[in-house]
Amino acid sequence: MLRRCWTHARRHSTSAALLTTSEFVEFAVRCRVSEPLAFTLPLPGKPGLTKLDLETAPATAFERDSVGHFIATLKAMDPSLTSVSLTTLDGVTVAKTASLKALAPVPMLLRLNTATLALEKEGLVDDIDQMTGETESAAFGTVKRYIERDTRTAIPIDQFYTMCKNVGADDSTSKKWLAEFQRRNLVLHYDQSKDEALRSTVILRPNKGESFTAFQAALDPVLYNLKHERMATESQILDAQEEWRKVATVETELRKAATTAPNVQKFAGLGFITTFYGGLAYTVWDVYSWDVMEPITYFIGFSAVLMSSFYHTMTTRESTYPNMWNRAYAKKLERLCDDKKFDLNKSAHLLATIDGLKADVQVLRLLEGKTAVAKPKADAKSDAKPKA
Repeated sequence: MLRRCWTHARRHSTSAALLTTSEFVEFAVRCRVSEPLAFTLPLPGKPGLTKLDLETAPATAFERDSVGHFIATLKAMDPSLTSVSLTTLDGVTVAKTASLKALAPVPMLLRLNTATLALEKEGLVDDIDQMTGETESAAFGTVKRYIERDTRTAIPIDQFYTMCKNVGADDSTSKKWLAEFQRRNLVLHYDQSKDEALRSTVILRPNKGESFTAFQAALDPVLYNLKHERMATESQILDAQEEWRKVATVETELRKAATTAPNVQKFAGLGFITTFYGGLAYTVWDVYSWDVMEPITYFIGFSAVLMSSFYHTMTTRESTYPNMWNRAYAKKLERLCDDKKFDLNKSAHLLATIDGLKADVQVLRLLEGKTAVAKPKADAKSDAKPKA
């Protein structure tokens, strides 16, 4: 049976140099349980894996079997080790006098500075790993499990070769493994691509989720950027339309309120005219005769014409009903907008912005190759058109 050591650290390594323990994300190391005093471990101060055989140490059998001797040997082999401890999964530190052989069946944690090695029996992880150990070499299976457990969508090609070197594979073997991983659809690499970024990247699990999206983006980064720019512009259109609806609602309410004052003036003037000419008609037909009232009516009409002419001369405005109503309406609307601190030109500005963004989306769709531009369900101008 085999014992696995899985290391967990805080960052990924992208350099071409050999990985160290502090640079590992998840790396499988096999140790022989039948010989619990022989280990193959990644040490922080040494590249790759380091073999440690306590059976050959010049000490008594009891000392070689102790946890304290194991820790002292590790510190002697790697001077960069400042903190080494062996604990249970619950965090309880194992005494230095404890026997390594007695602890062999128990899952333990070996802490090397900031790195942690979780020691587990084979078969506790999953059945697939057990089948892999029987059908594949230990080194190939180690790299395969690393790829399967890596949460990233892609890794640099240099890091893949570095990973293979850490398990003892040379460049030609690493290339064979890369081809085998591609055959199994575990990775995807375009070594003949004209895109430098694509040639230097290995896409992990290309047929799944985010990796597939990254694969599509890598195939055509220009199209990918156009698509996302178009989607961002469409999102801006939706935001502008929503803002325009709010502005249009406020504008509609203000315009409706501004019609109250001129309408009151309109009905007051209509009442005055009705009363005046009603009284005039009463005096003509019931009180006095037409011969008496005729010059008075001429005088009234001529006076009205003179007053209208004088008003136009002084103000250069027409004294007709539509002009008077529109002036009163505009004056009231301006006063309401000042009170609400509302800009009447904002609605028109937003509509112009929306039209410009729609034109940009149409151009981006043409650049994407989508000649058929989708028609919007409802134009912003018809969604909430203000009624005067």
